[in-house]
Amino acid sequence: MSASKKKDGWREALRDAVDEAGSLSELGRRCGCKHSTIIMALKGKSISAELAFKVAAATAVPLNRLRPDLWPEG
Repeated sequence: MSASKKKDGWREALRDAVDEAGSLSELGRRCGCKHSTIIMALKGKSISAELAFKVAAATAVPLNRLRPDLWPEG
């Protein structure tokens, strides 16, 4: 996997979490935040560690896909 693809892999993982939840609003509800927080994360440079942890707890998307810099695979 190329470095740029891996760098933006978290964004794909967050989109997968939205798909799993069914909507931005539902993912926000599961994470205890507003859907706008999820939108801002998708538009930002990265996802916060706190939000990554909440998303992983609320969905089947693992932490190492959301923040591979903090939770490496393996």
